[in-house]
This record gives sequence, structure tokens and C-alpha cells, in this order.
Amino acid sequence: VAETESAVVSLQIPDLQINLPVFTEELSKRGLSYDPTTPLPGDPGNSVIYGHNWPNMLQDLKNIKPGQKLLVTLSGRQTREFMVASTAVVAADQISVIAPTTDTRLTLFTCTGLFDRDRFVVVAEPIL
Repeated sequence: VAETESAVVSLQIPDLQINLPVFTEELSKRGLSYDPTTPLPGDPGNSVIYGHNWPNMLQDLKNIKPGQKLLVTLSGRQTREFMVASTAVVAADQISVIAPTTDTRLTLFTCTGLFDRDRFVVVAEPIL
């Protein structure tokens, strides 16, 4: 799969010292992946970004807490801020977490659990 430039450039979680590039390829090995079939983060709907549970990627995501900030930089260098609303561990086949929504949210997830069989999901809402 070719690496393609994403409309979403990077994702930062300052409290966890996470600052990663974002690509539109499926499960990037160089950073996070943005699902281009979902709205841009901050636009109405459910924006989805995901990545590997590796030490250099989202391994520390499990330490995130509601109220903490996520910063998403878009290709025009515009930064959109989000606040963590909730976290959950769900089964890998529980795809309702990435389904379209009528509200505006950012869903960020990575693998977790024995043999990475589950997903650790963070739902964040825009800070207006």
C-alpha cells in the first residue's frame, strides 16, 4: 500500500508525550492511520484514527484519562483541540464504536488485551 498524504497531519496527546504523524494508509507502520471515509476531525460525525499498540506509537494510550487534551493538526496547519470524554475496552468485532454518529467526535483506538484481541477506544469531543 502506497503511503499517501493525509488531510490529517498529526495527533498529539501532550499529557502522554505522544506526537505522531498521521497517514491515510491502512495500519501505517510509520505513524497513525486516519480513515478517510470518516469526517475530518472537528467536522460533524465520527472521525476515526487508529494505530499500533507499539512502544513508539499508542502503547501508552491506556493511561489516558477523561478531561485530557488531544490535538489534531490538519494539512492547512490548522489545529483542532479535543477533550477525552470516555475510554473503553471492546471486542475487536464491536465495530459500532467506529460507526457514523450525528454528534461531533474523534474516536482513537489501538489493540489491547491477550494477543491484541481487544480494542482500547478513546472518544473525544471538540473543545469549542
